[in-house]
Amino acid sequence: TEIYTLSLHDALPICYVPNVVYSCGAMVNGKQLVLPYGQSDASIAIALIDLPELLAELRGPVAG
Repeated sequence: TEIYTLSLHDALPICYVPNVVYSCGAMVNGKQLVLPYGQSDASIAIALIDLPELLAELRGPVAG
């Protein structure tokens, strides 16, 4: 199983708030979670996350 995290791009300059990733809200589009986030006050990016996969990971294994 892969572990996904938000992380900074290596080429970002040192800014007022270095080494910080912070979300800027979220929305659902179909079966994707769209998560815009800021990177060290230098730029923004958007993460697209498969919502059913995320929910399955959060729920953990099903007891049988």
